Amino acid sequence: MTKKILFYYCLLVSLFITISGVISSQNPQQLLFQLIFIPIAIYFSYTAIETFFSKKKSPKKKEEHNKSALILTLVFFIVLLVNSILKISKKSTTVNNVSKKIVLTISPKPTPASFVTLKNDFINDKVNVRDSSSIKGKIIGQMENKPYLFLKKKDSWYEIIFNGKTHGFVNEEFVEIKK
Repeated sequence: MTKKILFYYCLLVSLFITISGVISSQNPQQLLFQLIFIPIAIYFSYTAIETFFSKKKSPKKKEEHNKSALILTLVFFIVLLVNSILKISKKSTTVNNVSKKIVLTISPKPTPASFVTLKNDFINDKVNVRDSSSIKGKIIGQMENKPYLFLKKKDSWYEIIFNGKTHGFVNEEFVEIKK
């Protein structure tokens, strides 16, 4: 009885893995793995069918069993192979179409560069530039009375290009944006 249960368990698991793997294969490597696994599913399926039909019908000759097993195996393999090829060609077509759309829709819109400068009230003061958008950020330098390239605003801090290459943060209280 346990052999029978184990056999049917293996049959169900092998069929599930094979069918779900072929249906959901994302790339040729996964498909190849499933094609390698197909004979196991076919073996369990054929043995189960043979056992089921041999109890109800008169036994066939061994040659007829071999022919029917070969035909069943070939039909099963061809159906899965055609299904897999169709899925792969459909997925590769989809990828090409998406990449064409991306290339066609990407058109950068030029935006005028904005600069951050000291407010008039703070031109003679030492305004700290920090490495993060916080009072606790390390001071990496002090602003001079010149424009700095503005990158983005984060809370009440402006991110700028400091000393030509370093990103720094300045509090909005001390600076203003100019185009």
